[in-house]
Amino acid sequence: MKHRLEDTGEDPKSVRDILIEMKNISEKIVDLAFSSVMFDSEDIAREVLRLEDRVDDLLTMLRMKVLMAAETARDARRLLPILSIAASMDDIANAAGDLAKMLLKGFKLHPIVLEALKMVDEVIVRVDVKHSSPFIGKTISQISHELNVDFTPLVLCRGGRTIISPDENVKLRQNDYIIVKTTTLGAETLSKMGGGSV
Repeated sequence: MKHRLEDTGEDPKSVRDILIEMKNISEKIVDLAFSSVMFDSEDIAREVLRLEDRVDDLLTMLRMKVLMAAETARDARRLLPILSIAASMDDIANAAGDLAKMLLKGFKLHPIVLEALKMVDEVIVRVDVKHSSPFIGKTISQISHELNVDFTPLVLCRGGRTIISPDENVKLRQNDYIIVKTTTLGAETLSKMGGGSV
């Protein structure tokens, strides 16, 4: 974990906005970290580390705001829970970053661990859009509607580019592959229709 105090060139954020952004990142970063190790993707791992740094920056901004707002000991006690919540979200981001660093250093998860990751209510699946795929030319939202499968798109890989949290209205092309989070049944449906792998 590293804390950097620098001028980011951003407009000043409210405490509320900082906490919302930290929450959104902490929810996403764990799925991305597991995606990076499950599918051996250094691009996703590097995005995890970028998000980890972003959370560190947000935590620094929040601490500065709290310090400036606390004029008395009573103020400090009242604001302390905010810092505790933010520190917990920072811990989540740091743990995800540790997973990503393992991959970038060449470590591989044991097959037993990979199998355990599949035995959950929601799984992460990679769907390859091959030349015969019925998904070509369709948006992510169209695929979800037509198959009656709810899923969260995490990563879209296209021609060497890695797009994090792709828009649901983006149309899939041949040779794309998309990593999504869905139920076990949803993963089976996507795999059957589009050549997925969990």
